[in-house]
Amino acid sequence: MLNITRGQVWVETVLYTLIGLSLIAVVLVFATPKINEAKDRIAIEQSIESMQLLGDKIDSVLSSGSGTRAIVPALTIKRGKLFILPSDKTIRLDIDNLNLLFSESGVEIPFGRVNVKSLEGQKYNSVSIILKFNAHLEYAGATDNKTLSSSATPYKISLEKRIDNNEAIVNIQSFS
Repeated sequence: MLNITRGQVWVETVLYTLIGLSLIAVVLVFATPKINEAKDRIAIEQSIESMQLLGDKIDSVLSSGSGTRAIVPALTIKRGKLFILPSDKTIRLDIDNLNLLFSESGVEIPFGRVNVKSLEGQKYNSVSIILKFNAHLEYAGATDNKTLSSSATPYKISLEKRIDNNEAIVNIQSFS
C-alpha cells in the first residue's frame, strides 16, 4: 500500500508541473505580442521626439542670418534609417519590421513638426517620420542623398545656414 501512494505522489507532481508549464506558455503566447507592440510604440514615439528636435534646430538655423551654426548634440537612431533627401527638401526616418500599425495605413498624419506615415505589410509594418523644409538641404556640401543607419551611440549633427543666389541652404554634417 505504501508503494501505491508514493507512485501517486510522483504522478501528481508531474501532472501539476505540466499544468503549471502549460499555463505559463498560454500566458506568454498572449503577452508576447502585446509586449512587442509596446516596444514598437516606444521606439516610434522616441523617434518622433528626436525628429522634432532636429526639425526645431533646423528651423532655428533658418530663421537666423547667414553663417549661423547649431549643434544637435545627440540624435539617437535606435531603429531604422535616417534619409537626408536634398532633392525633396526632406529628412525621413524609416522604421521597418514593426508588429504595431502606428496609424492608419498610407495616410500621412501630422505630429507637431513632423508627419508620420504608417504602411501595413503582410507580416510586418513600417513607419516613416517625415520632416519637410522650404529651404534647400545638403549633406557635407553635396546635394547627394545621405543615409544614417541605426547606431548604439547617438549622432552629433552640425547645421550651418548659408545663402546662395538669395536662397537659404542648410548644410548638415554628422559625427558619430
